[in-house]
Amino acid sequence: MPSRVRCVAQSRLLRELGAGVRNNISLSLLTYARTPAQLSPRSVLYFEKTLALMQSIAAAPPVIVSAPVDPRILAATVNRGWGVRERLLLRFLAGLHSGYRFSFADFSKAATCGCTARDFFDGIHLRPSGTSKVSDAVRRRFPGAFMSPGRLELAESPPTGA
Repeated sequence: MPSRVRCVAQSRLLRELGAGVRNNISLSLLTYARTPAQLSPRSVLYFEKTLALMQSIAAAPPVIVSAPVDPRILAATVNRGWGVRERLLLRFLAGLHSGYRFSFADFSKAATCGCTARDFFDGIHLRPSGTSKVSDAVRRRFPGAFMSPGRLELAESPPTGA
């Protein structure tokens, strides 16, 4: 591809990406303005049922990850609705520790897991590069997070011998 064509294509892509971020900021602000800052009772119920199920079948506690968000979106929404909702979520998760075993990683700030604006399609949805960074960060912080129950049991079983 000739360099001029490549530059035009990259420029168009950057404009589209910028539009995606702007659209998500606008949508978020509109949603926050129209919707009370509360957790959905239905979502809370499903989340707790899912945690209970994972606790009943998993060898290791599940890892809950708050996905990263492009810093431009966080900056635009943190004081206009997102901050209150984030505090509600963190308080909810803290309260669940009394009844469920799980680990939590708050990667909502993209830099926490090494993500940059280039790792997002539209400021919210991760590109494969961003997904890899999140997965790597989870693996570093919770080394057993991606082990299957059989492999986890093998890793924890004492050696046997005759």
